[in-house]
Amino acid sequence: MMETVSIPELISKAKEKLTGPLLQSRDVDRAIFVGDTHTAIDVTQTVFDRYYEEADLIVFLGDYVDRGKTGVENLGLIATRFLEDPHRVVMLRGNHESPLTNPHYGFLDEVKALRQRGDLTSRHPSMRSVGYRQLWAHLDGEYGLEEAERRGVFATRQLAKRQLTWLRAEKVPEWLDPEGGETSWNRDVRHELRELGL
Repeated sequence: MMETVSIPELISKAKEKLTGPLLQSRDVDRAIFVGDTHTAIDVTQTVFDRYYEEADLIVFLGDYVDRGKTGVENLGLIATRFLEDPHRVVMLRGNHESPLTNPHYGFLDEVKALRQRGDLTSRHPSMRSVGYRQLWAHLDGEYGLEEAERRGVFATRQLAKRQLTWLRAEKVPEWLDPEGGETSWNRDVRHELRELGL
């Protein structure tokens, strides 16, 4: 178990570990991918309670903090587990992260590094996504950092509304068990990947 530290200190320690390759090649039998938890610390805790012991890898896909009052605690729980076992827990930055966490998370540094590569412009689709577009414009001198953060939050809300509208129109998804049935596409895919040496 880790010693007690403040949330900013915890995030800072996690950031240090996040500077290297995020998904190094490794053999795993069971990987769990966790989508947007959006401050739902109870969901995050449930993932750890149910799957931590049996999973070889738990990948959090980001979007930890941007809704509700327990975002910092949710991020702290994930960062704690990540720091305890970085080979089992992976943290990725989502597209909805709060601008308040971006300085700790290195997002501005990430956008600066992408600009310095020289092969991207603000017209590339990847740089037009939420957050990147606003920070790119800030770095171009169009407006200050606070305005970039405000615009990023506004764009995130717009995107979330569009996603909710789209999801309401969708039929309820059918759960497919990758191990069930007469044939297992999951076992077949894993077998083929092993045969290819991947």
